Amino acid sequence: MEAAAKANELLSILKGLVPAGVGSFCCLSDGLDAGGSLAEGTTGWSAARSREFAGGRICAKNALAAIGMEEAGSLARDSEGLPQWPFGYTGSISHNRVFCMAVAGRMTDYFGLGLDLEQTNRIKEGAARRVVHPMETDFWKGEQLQASILFSLKEAFYKAQYPQWRLSANFSEMALKVDLQEGLAEITFLADRLLAGIDGRIPSDFRFCFGLIESHVVSLCWLDSSPGRS
Repeated sequence: MEAAAKANELLSILKGLVPAGVGSFCCLSDGLDAGGSLAEGTTGWSAARSREFAGGRICAKNALAAIGMEEAGSLARDSEGLPQWPFGYTGSISHNRVFCMAVAGRMTDYFGLGLDLEQTNRIKEGAARRVVHPMETDFWKGEQLQASILFSLKEAFYKAQYPQWRLSANFSEMALKVDLQEGLAEITFLADRLLAGIDGRIPSDFRFCFGLIESHVVSLCWLDSSPGRS
């Protein structure tokens, strides 16, 4: 599949994953003009990295526009490199050297959003063993695809919670139950340190879904604004 067609397929998958009220967008990073306001804070970066950064900001602005926020500003990075979303909004960006994507929502609806795009044919067995929790071995079965899905879902969780609680998390500190057919997952184990850190929330407040296309997995984690809201 050509890159442009695959970007459209990825966007279609992403739109099918996001819950109500979440905007989404996907584009190619290759060939983007990363100059002007899109280049803020990228001095000294390689051209490829600058294009990924620019593509991520383009996707974020389009995701915000999809939910009515037309004046998103530059989405400059904070001291830890996270995008500064407009007041009252939250979102997440993911990219690689070919594709960029983003999601955005209002904080009255979503307390956190985490998006991750990963290739499913890159993770090696040694790395997979660091990703997979012992409770996940029946799902993993030594397969690269399943390890990649777990990696991506855990990255999405990290990105959903970090802007709010700034919790660094190791892969070994959580376990997921994954439904490969339905593209859903749920937390079955979360380390005590993380449970204490998520400030009144419980693991089931974090919702997960994912989609597959050729050699990529798109994973989404979200946290509703109100605890326990279905």
